[in-house]
Amino acid sequence: PVPVSFIDGNDEDHASLRRAASDSSTKVSEHYDATYIPRGFAEDGFVYCGGATSYDRAYRTEGLDWFPEENITDEEIRRGIRNCAGQKIRIMVAHETIREAFRLIKRPNWIFADQNRERLEELFNAARPEIYIHGHYHFFSEYEYLGCRFICLQNPDHFKHELVQTEELMRVEGYSARVVDAFMHVAQRCCAVAD
Repeated sequence: PVPVSFIDGNDEDHASLRRAASDSSTKVSEHYDATYIPRGFAEDGFVYCGGATSYDRAYRTEGLDWFPEENITDEEIRRGIRNCAGQKIRIMVAHETIREAFRLIKRPNWIFADQNRERLEELFNAARPEIYIHGHYHFFSEYEYLGCRFICLQNPDHFKHELVQTEELMRVEGYSARVVDAFMHVAQRCCAVAD
């Protein structure tokens, strides 16, 4: 009875998702009540962009549990920028973070270039969201960059606690009611984030 919408990360069968993808959310299987949100889709003040690099791909099998299509393309970013035009984007949901914000995660041994972060930076600069939600790193972190609050989510079993903790912190730090309401809109629309 709970509707499920999802973006892709880096370990999915991206070839299958791309066959099902269109410019709007698509139900990808007759067996599951799950809707895939394609890269670059924007609606109701949200913009979405899945995809990320599998840094453990050397230990995976291409076509089985690693797919080259995990990488975000220039066309997917251009589509996102086009879809953002004419609407106020308040929240960006991605699997990966952006290039310049990545250094704020404070994992010094992770400093390296990544084409997906580079491309997400382009979409971020076009959308200028107030909140940016991502996963990929399997830990919880909050940080701020260019006036945008970034929230790195851990795993489904921690999700609700992280949202409540973030809402309380935002109110204490004096974020506007509009920004807190936008954040809570995510909390009300989501019940889990699986990484």
